[in-house]
Amino acid sequence: MALLPSRSLALALTVVLLAACAGGGDSASPTSPPVGPPAPAAPGTIAVSSGGLPAGASADLQIVGPLPGSTFNRTATAGTSWADVPVGRYTVTVRPVRTALGTWVGAPATFEVTVPAATPAQVAASYRPAPSALAITVSGLPANASAAASATPPGGSPTAVAQSTTLLAPQRTDQPTTLERWALSAATVTAEGARFSPSRTTLDTTVSFGDTARVELRYTVSSGAIAVAVTGLPNGLAGNVRVLGPGADTTSRSITATTTLTGLIPGRYRVISAPVAQ
Repeated sequence: MALLPSRSLALALTVVLLAACAGGGDSASPTSPPVGPPAPAAPGTIAVSSGGLPAGASADLQIVGPLPGSTFNRTATAGTSWADVPVGRYTVTVRPVRTALGTWVGAPATFEVTVPAATPAQVAASYRPAPSALAITVSGLPANASAAASATPPGGSPTAVAQSTTLLAPQRTDQPTTLERWALSAATVTAEGARFSPSRTTLDTTVSFGDTARVELRYTVSSGAIAVAVTGLPNGLAGNVRVLGPGADTTSRSITATTTLTGLIPGRYRVISAPVAQ
């Protein structure tokens, strides 16, 4: 093995050190890629459909979100489709729709839907007819007297009506093609010795879905009274008086002392007094 001169050995060591400092070899750390803004999230898709409305009527929906917050707010009808909807959860409001037969409402009126990025979100609104109502106002009767009336809702059973009230029709689940029909009947009331007759005895009316029909049931006094004075008899001796009528009616009411007959049907009466003995 040949020995290098000291000057040659120093030169060789310098070359080796320069090569190492120049970054040669695979031991150096790789450079990290530059960091930039994240890629925007892919939008979602909403497809809107509806059912339950009469032919020719269009749904009316409002879609707000994503929750929490309300950066997206649009209205839609059946057949609407959007492909630019931010991913998230939305509130859908099914707004009432007026048709030729009345008002149809959402069932339910509000619900939530999640819009994903991969598949379209289906927003399906269901409608049904809003029930009609009958508001009955009773007047003219004494405070402690009740009306003798009943109301029959569409497809329902008669309901007694004693005071002013509002009745709601049963909820329809089918697809009606005609308006709702209400019936009302009222009879005479006897209270505080008088007869009260209603302003109407029957009512048959149609009401649009979602609407309220208002009916006034006004009572007025429709009876008379007869004051019969029984005089001239000794103390303790009862009279013998009969009141017949009215008209051809032979209904008899017996009287033994001075009294007033009330609640009588208007008409012509006969008063007959018979002899008494003691």
